[in-house]
Amino acid sequence: MKTSSPTFSTSSAEHRSTGFRLTVAGLVSRTQQFSVQGLQDFFSERTFAEPGSCANSSTQSGSNSWTGCTLNEVLDFVGVSPQAKHVEFVGLTRDRDCATLNANSVSIPIEELEHTEIGLVWENAGQPFTADSGGPLVVLLPSERGFETVRGLSRINLIIVPAVRTDA
Repeated sequence: MKTSSPTFSTSSAEHRSTGFRLTVAGLVSRTQQFSVQGLQDFFSERTFAEPGSCANSSTQSGSNSWTGCTLNEVLDFVGVSPQAKHVEFVGLTRDRDCATLNANSVSIPIEELEHTEIGLVWENAGQPFTADSGGPLVVLLPSERGFETVRGLSRINLIIVPAVRTDA
């Protein structure tokens, strides 16, 4: 974790205009909101590579590499209650005509964090995620087929019982 305090301003015009904030709440010591810039400024930047491709590194490039921070680092910052048993990721995306807001959620058992590195990513192949590509923030969940994603990440909840999976 970087040593400065979180910044809640945003760097790109799109992020400023949308007022994007990731909320981390539920069974945590303190509910917190982060802009993309706040995540970039406060947490260590990582490059995540598709499993089976070249090892993760800061020099990796290509469409199978993503830039972001780790979920564990964010959760360490907010403080997770021992009562928390699951992590729920809630994504909000708009359909192509921007008329409908679609919500989806996925939860994982918290013990998976002991042996799995989950990415909260803001770039793919060096390009920031746009609203059309599910941005500004996407969750990368390692799976047998590479990564599963939750696009349009807006909220992370620490909960006792697993969430019912919803897909847009």
